Amino acid sequence: GVECVLFNEEYMTCTWGSRETLTANYSLYYWYENRSPVVECKHYLQDRGISVGCRLNQSEIIQFQPFHVLINASLGGRTLEIPSERMQLQDLVKPEAPVNLTIRNMSNNQLQLTWTSPYPKAQCLEHAVKYRSNKDTSWTEHQVKGDVFSLPSVDYEKYYTFYVRSKINSYCGSTQLWSEWSVPVVWGSNSTSKG
Repeated sequence: GVECVLFNEEYMTCTWGSRETLTANYSLYYWYENRSPVVECKHYLQDRGISVGCRLNQSEIIQFQPFHVLINASLGGRTLEIPSERMQLQDLVKPEAPVNLTIRNMSNNQLQLTWTSPYPKAQCLEHAVKYRSNKDTSWTEHQVKGDVFSLPSVDYEKYYTFYVRSKINSYCGSTQLWSEWSVPVVWGSNSTSKG
């Protein structure tokens, strides 16, 4: 089948199969229900001379309109049509990872972690923060609605590592596609000055 992912609402890739299974000549056609003619892919993704996917630019992407893909595979003079499921592009958005992770010391041994997202509609995001101290064996993960996370009662003898990732919330789409984890930020003894 075809897998499409809309990256940070900047471009979308639709890919099919792995190169090992692909020897045919592939063409991808797409259209939006009730509105546009069928269009062939303009930018194919190639792997060693075989088309393995298609890249759609921002101007070719319409959310909240049912989207269809058809792939023609021609091999030895025969052409096979591979139809796709009907897709909703707002459900295929993968945001870019959060950036600028910043830790502030608050009163009462509390830390406040903030970050920014390169994704254009911050109100559409929910986040997950994972952290652990140098004494922990496993990560603790929390779901966060805004772009602030507070960790009460930290131990100044330890140092802590934090990561954040984001996904589209249920108000703006229904997706399970998380961003990659951010670059980590570290706080605590022998990583930052106290104060």
